[in-house]
Parts: sequence; structure tokens; C-alpha cells
Amino acid sequence: MYKNYRVFYILILFSFLNAEARSGNEVERKYSIIDSLIYKEKDYDEALRFSKDFLKIHDDDFNRAYAYIVKSIINLIENYSDYDRKPLELFFEYMENYFERLKCLGNSAELCKENGIIFREILEKYPDCNLAGFVQYMLGIHYQSQINSTDRYLERREIAIEKAIESYREVIRKYPTVEMPIYESWRRFKIGLKIAPIALLKIGDLYYFDYRVKKEEKDPVKAIETYESVINNYPEDVDFRGNKVAINAYVSILNIYRKNKNSSTFLDTVKAKEICNILINKFPNQGYDYKGGHIGETHPEAYMFLADFETDKEKAIKIYEKIMTEFPNNWTGRGGSGAVGRYGDIALGRIKYLFKDPESTINYYRKILNSALDINIRGSAQYSIASIYEEDIKDYNQALVEYQKVLENFADVNPSGEYYPLGEGAKSRISVIQEKLNEEQKKEIKSP
Repeated sequence: MYKNYRVFYILILFSFLNAEARSGNEVERKYSIIDSLIYKEKDYDEALRFSKDFLKIHDDDFNRAYAYIVKSIINLIENYSDYDRKPLELFFEYMENYFERLKCLGNSAELCKENGIIFREILEKYPDCNLAGFVQYMLGIHYQSQINSTDRYLERREIAIEKAIESYREVIRKYPTVEMPIYESWRRFKIGLKIAPIALLKIGDLYYFDYRVKKEEKDPVKAIETYESVINNYPEDVDFRGNKVAINAYVSILNIYRKNKNSSTFLDTVKAKEICNILINKFPNQGYDYKGGHIGETHPEAYMFLADFETDKEKAIKIYEKIMTEFPNNWTGRGGSGAVGRYGDIALGRIKYLFKDPESTINYYRKILNSALDINIRGSAQYSIASIYEEDIKDYNQALVEYQKVLENFADVNPSGEYYPLGEGAKSRISVIQEKLNEEQKKEIKSP
């Protein structure tokens, strides 16, 4: 009745799915069967059947990572099985290598090299297969990953950049309508996401990278022109997070115009201001993903730039105050790194550099304390007052008073990008200051 005992075993297991506890170990055990069917048995029909039954029970937030992988497997088998599944089998070899690298199994450099061979084999043998467009994109990622590598077999940086750009251009030329076949949060893939706009955005990022590395030899024209092409050709297309790629391109151009080659002044303030006004006036506030890592929101980001450009202190303060009022808890920073912060707190911190002396800064921050601004802003202002007394004025007794106010009024407020509340920071600083004062007192007693 059954082709072999393994199929019979799988069908028996299905009958217990609803009765088993939904523990992490159980999910891992079930996924391991799918894994074995694909990478050891190469029985894609059974892997497809088991994967669909897996999702009936485990497609929830708790098992999100496994659900995404299984959905990718289903999509691959159902829609990319042309050429008697030979391209698909090669692609699964790449996926197996990728998971081994994530688990730190095998030689990472050798696995990376093998992936490049797999991608090229698929494109050479099956250039019009359903997976070809995505594999062409992956070949670009393969070369891009080598840019800063020290492995001897890999391409030099200049060659890696050229090959990555050419691979991404091939996606746009040959596969303009191709979509992502898998979901992967690390590389920002999403099933059904159009690849060509992402590929063009990556070309712009590579030109931008080359410009930053070779500042004395290059200019940003190619990067700017590529980003403008993204804006003109893909005005409505989105990235993995649902942000418009055109917005991402605008923010990238804005960052190019912001600083000149020695990063000390603005390269083109007029054009930068034009982009800021476009982002504020032509688009509703929305997220962006700058060069695949730095996340933020368009309106507070544009206002932050306008404040940076402003030479009039009072006008700059007004813009920062607008950010603190309208966007106190909107986040920006390096996605997935912990290096993130609230726009409101960042604006508050930048105001400090507009004043020439600590006392003026403290006076301004005390006005913030008496305002109706968000508690996070007021808490940061109080903590900053204490820090100024401690670090700039060296008035440790007053610093203790100010840190005590943090404990009394803002102990549970979490500062931007930190994993502990302000109260914990205040306690730590109080302890340091008290120890310092005790040491000074001991010195005074010892001195004649």
C-alpha cells in the first residue's frame, strides 16, 4: 500500500500532531523530519505534504521562524519545480550550506565558495528556469559579501564590487518581474517581493560604498543617478518592511548631500533641503531602511537634517522642539544591533551643542522639565542636568541632588537604546560620586 516504511511512519506521525504539546522541542522534531526529507531523502513530494500539515498546527507567532522556513519550502516546491526539479535540487544544496554556516558547521569560506559555484551552475544550465532571476540576485549578494572579506580565494574588493553590480544589473535586464521565492529576515527577503527594485537600490548602495571608500578619487554622481533611477522607475514598489524603495533612495541621496569628502561640512545644502521638503510635504510619515541596516522615519529624519543645516541657533532649537513634540517616541538607528534611539532624545542631546556653556544648557533643560513634553524627554533632560554637573561643572554635590531627582521622578523611564531604566543609571552614578567624595575626604584628613 505504501511505497516504503518511511512514508508509513510519516502518516502515523500525522495522526498525533493535534494531540502533542506545542513545545519548542516538538516543533524542532517535526521540522527535522522536513529537513531530512529535503536534504537527505530528496523526497520533495513528502516534504511538501508534511510541510502543509505542519503549518496547519504551527503557523503562529510562537513558531514564527519555523513557519517562515516551511512556507518558503512549500513555495519553492510548488512553484519552482521545473526542469524536473534539477535547479531546485541545486538550490536546496545552497540552502543546506547556508544553514550549516549559520550553525558554524564546516569551513565558512569553502561553503561560501561552493554557493557561488551552485549559483553559476544553475544560471549556466537553466538560464530560463523559474529560479534563475532569484539565483542571479543571490549571485550579486554572494559577490557583495566578499567586499570586506580577507579570505584568499575571494575576489579583491574592486572586482567583487564590479561583479556584484553586474549581477544585479542582470536581474533588472533579464528578470524584471521576478519575485522573491523565500522568506528570510536576515537578508530581508519576503515571498512575493519584487526583486528588480531591490537590486537597483543595492547598485546605488555599492556605488555609495565605493565613493565613501575612495573619497579622494571618486564622486557620488553614479550613486545619486542610480538612486534617482530607483525613484523614477519604482515609485510604488516596497522593500521587506513594506517601506517604499523610493523613500529609501531619497534618504540615501540625502546622506550623500549631507557631508563632503572630509565629512566636516555639507556637500550640497540646497539639494539636501529640497529632499527634506519632498519627504515632509509629498509623503506621509513612513519608515525607511537606509542601506539595508539603518532604520528610521521620514518626517523626523528630515526635520533632524533641517535642524543640522540651520545656522541660526534659535531656528535650529525650534526644529528640534518640533521633533520632541511630534515624534518623541519614534525610533531610529541600526536595526537589529541595539544601537537605536528615540528621535526626541536625540534632538534633546543635539540642543546641548548649540549652547556655549553648561549653565545655559542646564537652564534650557530645566524649561523642558516644566513643559508638557513626553516623560521620556523630561527624564532624559533631568538625567542630562545631573551629568553636566558631574562631568562638565564638576559640582559633585549638586550632581548627587540631580541624580536623586531622577530616582524620585523618572526612575522607570528607559533612555534611548539602553536596556535599563534611568533609575539604574542614576544609582550607578551616585555610587561612583560618593566613592569619589569619600576619597577626597580621606585625602583632606591626611593632609597637614
